[in-house]
Amino acid sequence: MRGSRRFALIFSAMLIAAWLTGCMDLKRGQPALSTAPPADSSSVELVWHFPMSEELPELPLVQTKLNEYTLEKLGFTVRLKPVSGTEYNDKMRMMMASKETMDIIWASHWLHDYRGLAKHGTLIPLDELVEKHAPELRRIFSDQEWEAAKVDGQVYGIPSLQVFAKQPGLVVQKRFADQYHLKPEKIKKIEDIEPFLQQVKAGHPEVTPFGVSLSFWVPEVFGYDEYGGAFTKIGEPRKHLNYLETEGYKRYLRLARDWYLKGYVNENASTVRGMSHLIRNGNVAVHMDYTLKPGGELEEKLANGGHDVLYIPLTEPKFTGVDASMNGVHSESRYPAQAVRFLKLVNTDPELFNLLKYGVEGKHYEKVGPQMIRRINGGGYWTNAGWVFGNETIGYLVEGMPVNIWKQTQLLNRTAKKSPNHGFFFQGSEYGAEFANISSVALDYSDALSSGSVDIDKYFPEYVRKYKQAGADITLKAVQEQLDAFWAGKGNAP
Repeated sequence: MRGSRRFALIFSAMLIAAWLTGCMDLKRGQPALSTAPPADSSSVELVWHFPMSEELPELPLVQTKLNEYTLEKLGFTVRLKPVSGTEYNDKMRMMMASKETMDIIWASHWLHDYRGLAKHGTLIPLDELVEKHAPELRRIFSDQEWEAAKVDGQVYGIPSLQVFAKQPGLVVQKRFADQYHLKPEKIKKIEDIEPFLQQVKAGHPEVTPFGVSLSFWVPEVFGYDEYGGAFTKIGEPRKHLNYLETEGYKRYLRLARDWYLKGYVNENASTVRGMSHLIRNGNVAVHMDYTLKPGGELEEKLANGGHDVLYIPLTEPKFTGVDASMNGVHSESRYPAQAVRFLKLVNTDPELFNLLKYGVEGKHYEKVGPQMIRRINGGGYWTNAGWVFGNETIGYLVEGMPVNIWKQTQLLNRTAKKSPNHGFFFQGSEYGAEFANISSVALDYSDALSSGSVDIDKYFPEYVRKYKQAGADITLKAVQEQLDAFWAGKGNAP
């Protein structure tokens, strides 16, 4: 998953979700209507909302093929409703408020908060539905993975089987790395890439040396850990910090401003929402990726105008759980049983999964081996985001991917380290006004500062002052109290 909303709003939005889930009426338990199928199941149409950054002009063709397949296999149809990833949170809120029909909705820990939706009652528990209608779905996951999907003891979404670890790092176009003899093994911290950026700027004025969409702040890259609402220094997991006051964030701001003034960063960094539009023509030499995954270089090549790339990790892998991509059933769906049956098929039927991810054979891709395909340029459908739909391990490999990619992924999932605060989740029902005010302040300042676009000496002190006035010290204390309780409950456990 390339890119993410900048940290200030992710952090604030996640805390707001903690408030919302505590102060709204819970309606968890049973689906609103019967799970029994209607007399004429062919009249059933499920509606599936999910984020998608790619433009899909041939979606109507894929939609037609999808419905032909589901009518044959399941006896009903499914309407695909992709929503721009950069607008997903806002548009989903508006559609929910207007009572737009929804059956399956995509959620995660980083966009459209899965746990918040579960606690609020927007998603229904799926344990009994899966046991009754799709037991094969449960068998895809290990006990640890299934447990990790639970909220208060129940599963509210089906995880996409994919990489479950986060390893931020740099994506570098290989043609420039080769030209300037870049040594990836010499890059130990993000600042080490600067001489290379300088070379690219001098030799290729038409290229952006370092592409930025709003921000490239990643706590782990600068020595910090964020988990469940607690922001801590690596090695000091019991002390929650105001990230704006940390030396790591100040170091980041100085770097962002320096690179912006030197012309390494695109001038529109404070307004570009989504990296895909910035890099699609191959005019960005380097950018930050939040999850360097096995085999991801090929996806990046396709996203970077067909130019080969190489990865430079900046941290050790960190296990982030299974909720980076979940598909759940809306509480007002009239067809929860059918939704679960469809999700089972998406996650167990390669033909259906490949249709959703890659489109139609001969039109959007061609096979070059039993399990290997090649994209047809200009075909009009290629999502580059199978993780949105479901089980990546049953899909075709794209030409150039390592054939053992899923063994590599499983190894990474098993060996990635957990945050010491894994399992902590801040409950903020009493602090709604503070979180809303903090988010509002972040909207006013974070984009400009995080992109390096404005003078930090002038605007950063103002940001910190208003951030505190909005209630940051109050929430800081509240998170610390709950973090203390979390660690007290762990006893001497690491």
